Amino acid sequence: MKKIFPTILSLFLSFSLWSQSNLEKEQINDSIQKYLNFSTDYIFKYQYKEAIEACKHGIIYANQIKDYYNLAMFYNEFGLAYDGISEFSRAKTNYLKSLEYAIKADDDRLQGWAYNNLGNVYTEGFKKIDSAVYYYEKSLVLAKKLKDTVEIFTPILNIGWTYVDEGDYDKAYPYLVK
Repeated sequence: MKKIFPTILSLFLSFSLWSQSNLEKEQINDSIQKYLNFSTDYIFKYQYKEAIEACKHGIIYANQIKDYYNLAMFYNEFGLAYDGISEFSRAKTNYLKSLEYAIKADDDRLQGWAYNNLGNVYTEGFKKIDSAVYYYEKSLVLAKKLKDTVEIFTPILNIGWTYVDEGDYDKAYPYLVK
């Protein structure tokens, strides 16, 4: 009996630590989702400063468990918020960070969003059409890989409208008729 007690105690402690660890991870995941929902809602309501604050909190939680997928999501949201208040350099920085984490998460959809949003920043913010089209094309490659028509449509439309905005209708036409 004396030899069994330490083994039982060790198993009990291991199980307790494992249960506590899983509970903490579940609570962290709940917090991540809560702040992601907040940031998304704030962006849709054009409340960009609130969205930025929600992202800051969410990133703290996502970093605790090295959740690359949600880190990519939060940095994308940061980018959208900064884009919304015309802070294009900050938007670009955050989209690049989103891309970095999307690559770590090995998520083509998130990478495509980051590239597309970089294209938007170069179109609307920096007025560098060649760079914008470069990022839209990278987004399009990933969207085709996913075989998702909505994801494919977005960069195609963005390329077309970028050329229309520049008055280059011949280049725009093939994208707009797709």
